[in-house]
This record gives sequence, structure tokens and C-alpha cells, in this order.
Amino acid sequence: MSYVLKLCGWYPSENDVFSGDFVQRHAQSIATQIPVVAVFATKEANRRTGGIRMEKTIVGQLEEYRFYYPCSWWFDKVISQWYYLKVIKRFLPALLRDKGEPAVVHV
Repeated sequence: MSYVLKLCGWYPSENDVFSGDFVQRHAQSIATQIPVVAVFATKEANRRTGGIRMEKTIVGQLEEYRFYYPCSWWFDKVISQWYYLKVIKRFLPALLRDKGEPAVVHV
């Protein structure tokens, strides 16, 4: 199955519904022609403990995966990068097994 994989640095989320709305609109536009899988990971505001939480939305040919991980008081940037890499390392292999290789990867 041919699809576009978008690894988003900004995307609307619970933290900020307007952050990256242009990226989401771009994904929606592409999804009128070809399936799109958008992946976004961010720290969850006001949560300091717990694991990674996933939110999945499907609208037409657009699949959106939002991952939320806890923020940290200590070494916040380092911890945030570690969680982001953990999400990508766990999710992408499963996605590739399920859907195959994407036609295009947009970062």
C-alpha cells in the first residue's frame, strides 16, 4: 500500500490546538490524493509521571498518531529527546510491518 509518512515537529495537540495547524492542513490536502500517516510526539503539559500515551485519529485517508510523554523538572530537554526517540523506535517498526514502506517520508 502506498502512503505518505509525515514525521511532524509541530502538530495540533491537547497542549496547543493551533500549533502546527498548517502542517495538519497540509496533511489533509495530501490525503485527498493518497493515504497519509502523521506521527507527532510531545511532552504532556502538567504530567510528571507515567508512560507514553497514544491518541489515534482517522479522518478519510488521514491517520494521525499523537504520542504524549511526561515532562520532567530535571534535564527536561534531554529527557524529552529520550522519550521522542523511544516513541519513534517503538512505533515506526510496527507501522512499517503493518503498512509496508511509505512512498514518501516528509519530515
